[in-house]
Amino acid sequence: MLMSLMRYFPGKPWIIFIALVGMIYGFITVNYITAIKPLILKDKYPTMVDPKLFDFTWMENKNKIPFSHIFIGSAEVAFVAVLETLISARIADNMTGTRFEQRKEVFGMSLGNTLAGFMGGAPCTGVLVRTGVNVSSGATNKMSQLINSIVVLLITLIFMPAFVYIPLPCIAAILIVAATRLVPFKVIKQLWNYDIAELIILFVVSVICVGVDGAIGLMVGGVISILRTAIKTSKANAI
Repeated sequence: MLMSLMRYFPGKPWIIFIALVGMIYGFITVNYITAIKPLILKDKYPTMVDPKLFDFTWMENKNKIPFSHIFIGSAEVAFVAVLETLISARIADNMTGTRFEQRKEVFGMSLGNTLAGFMGGAPCTGVLVRTGVNVSSGATNKMSQLINSIVVLLITLIFMPAFVYIPLPCIAAILIVAATRLVPFKVIKQLWNYDIAELIILFVVSVICVGVDGAIGLMVGGVISILRTAIKTSKANAI
């Protein structure tokens, strides 16, 4: 239904509409019609009912975790965060005809991760799905990201008691539709006609990301692409 609404009636905030309808449905079924109650966000993540902006308990537990594990985990997160941010920005450029500045993008992300880590939060990164929703909704200025962060803050501080009633099927629908609209069908067609090797890399990375882990998929794809570029460059120099 969501995909049909966005296709035949574009330009409307259907994702917000679906979320609001889901919250109302979740609240009514949880409190009055439990026989048809779906699995809601609060069932899956009960701690979201009372969210916190910071958590410094990591300072107390730091001696219990080997430093090597911390270092390796941090390096993996940094690699994936930088790669995913650059990929998201590149996709946004292709969708809007703009060109982003790599240094500023990565520097801003690093500052955000430094603050988030100190406050005990999860690492932040540019996200393909969120970027796609942002662009497809008609955003044309970086202020859209500031507005997004303000809305997330308001949901966390004020509206979370209502937000946790969203059924998980509604969240799944939003994520699936957003991800589906990011599939680069034009790029796939071009690769099929001009570069089968890159098309194979694309499908391999997609399968690993979906079937195994997104971080591993990005790493594998990045390594393969670097090696392929190095081989092509060496052959060109030899010629």
